[in-house]
Amino acid sequence: MEGNDDSSMWAYLKKCSKKVNHTHIFFTVFVVVLLLESISATYVISTTQAIERQFQVPSKLSGFMVSASDFAYIPIVIFVSYFGSKGNRIKWIGIGTLITAISHLLISSSSFLFPMRLFPPDELLTSNVKFAQFFDYELIKDRINGSVREDFLKKVSLLNDYSFHVTPWKSESGDEVLTDSANYTLNEPLLSKIVRKVHAVIDGNKSDSRDISEVKSLLQKYVVERANETMDDLDKIQNSARAPFAYCSKLINEMRHIIRTTKCEKKSLHKRPVMILFFGLIGLGVGRCMPWSLGVPLVDDSFSKKHLPTFFAGMNFIRILGPVCGFLIGSFCSSFYYTLKPPPGLSAKDPTWIGAWWLGYLFIGLLLIAPSVALYFFPVRNKFTTPKVLSDAVTDDTCAGQKEIKMLAFDKHSGNDSAESPSIYAKFQALYRAYAEILQSKIFIGLLISRSLDLLAFRGYMVFLPKYLEIQFGIPQYNVHILMASFGIFGLAVGAISGGIIVRRHKFSGRSAATLILVLSIVNIVLFFGKAFFGCYSTVSAVGINGRSTDYNYTQSCNTNCGCQSAPLYPICDKSGYAYFSPCHAGCRDVRITDVRKHELEFSSCECKPEEVLSRKNCQDDCSLKAMLFFILIVIGLFAVGNCL
Repeated sequence: MEGNDDSSMWAYLKKCSKKVNHTHIFFTVFVVVLLLESISATYVISTTQAIERQFQVPSKLSGFMVSASDFAYIPIVIFVSYFGSKGNRIKWIGIGTLITAISHLLISSSSFLFPMRLFPPDELLTSNVKFAQFFDYELIKDRINGSVREDFLKKVSLLNDYSFHVTPWKSESGDEVLTDSANYTLNEPLLSKIVRKVHAVIDGNKSDSRDISEVKSLLQKYVVERANETMDDLDKIQNSARAPFAYCSKLINEMRHIIRTTKCEKKSLHKRPVMILFFGLIGLGVGRCMPWSLGVPLVDDSFSKKHLPTFFAGMNFIRILGPVCGFLIGSFCSSFYYTLKPPPGLSAKDPTWIGAWWLGYLFIGLLLIAPSVALYFFPVRNKFTTPKVLSDAVTDDTCAGQKEIKMLAFDKHSGNDSAESPSIYAKFQALYRAYAEILQSKIFIGLLISRSLDLLAFRGYMVFLPKYLEIQFGIPQYNVHILMASFGIFGLAVGAISGGIIVRRHKFSGRSAATLILVLSIVNIVLFFGKAFFGCYSTVSAVGINGRSTDYNYTQSCNTNCGCQSAPLYPICDKSGYAYFSPCHAGCRDVRITDVRKHELEFSSCECKPEEVLSRKNCQDDCSLKAMLFFILIVIGLFAVGNCL
């Protein structure tokens, strides 16, 4: 009895499942595809700068790469919109969505597809070593200022008859004391102690032989440790050479220069990922043209005129929601380092930060796979049949008498075409006649030129706006994307709503609507040029301004011996707010991590600013108010653009 109940329930569900409105299911899946496509379009913009930094791509090439999707879209859409409408449009959309998914995964894969010994001279380990020999040893020479070394040697030379014979030190496991700077320096506590003792000898009125003897003993201890801990020292020097900042150490900065030069010589390492990115973006253009060129006419054919405005309103809402989500996902991914493990001392606020751009492509690509498969195998009605009421009725009222409404995946205007397949030549002749007829419309040509000019300005502006905001106003990448999503898209959405209300209430004619668009476009252009007057001196800008007086040569007398030629941009400031290009250019020899979680560092023993502690916390700018005014203009301008939609 129980088995019969289960059997009847299964039959009931099976029969009811056939009474499904396939048009609503299609629209739901199609809206998901449109949302992910819209997210992808703005996410590409949000990742441009991170890709530039990871693969050392110049801006002119990155702009060309971003346009690769348009290069593919423009010629492909001409053929897809015509030939695709002659076939199963839902299947075509599924194929395009699958191409888009694969392209996202291909772009993401480019981040995954593509790792000196310092023994001290033997004479430094002998008992009769001279102070001058110690001071010529690079690791000690880097840490102690040249003038201090000279003053100390002069002081010691006054006691020529004193014997500075000491017993050689033997390294013990407990000698080295780890500090916050242990990742970058070699026994900084011992070096600091040596520096203090050297200053004590120089500043003392009388030279105490015990102090001098202790200095020599400490120097020899340091040398012996370096001999016994070469591999550990090498790891620390490599950490320093790869750190996001550079301090005053000629040896380490020379190693940094060697690493960078080696990478630059292997140019092929960057060609391959760039080519993968380029082909992936071309794939995005190919896949993106099918949902938009075939999906919108398909929706128009599948729904009654009574309900059509509701569905188009939903699609327009998705077109606005997509960019918001795209920028928010870009902001989220940019808050992570591209290796997911940032170097100590580097935070998302640094100008050299590289966000995890590949994460969003991977996420979007995986999400697109399911709807692409669903659309490819979507049940459709044959081109030459009409919908029918299913004959197998069900006794239950909830399923009785319902129609099986399947999608008509073919163009309704081609319903009278012959079932025989025409030749390729005939198809291209028909394509030529169709486009020749369209191009004779002056209104269409005017709209085409207008739309092309809009995209010509908008595309480049949106691609490089995040970089401009970061450099000009000092806004981190992840904050830039949040601001663009909240301010920019908000103005566009409100403008689109108000534009529809205005046109509907006043019942504008075509000429009146065109006049309104012209006026609003002029307002947008004026506001656009007005943004040029809202510049400010961010910390990065201040570094450039400070370099004008020296022809942007940041090497000064206080950092000449630091080897800062290859030092990366890592601005720090003194107490007065003066910005230095890097800790190395400030002549800082000591680094201290004050907060590991926030990646806050302090730099001391700076030749350019003695007796001061320099850090990024000292850097101040006046960009907050001007950045706010800049975004207010963005909101007003996009509000005007939204009214034109």
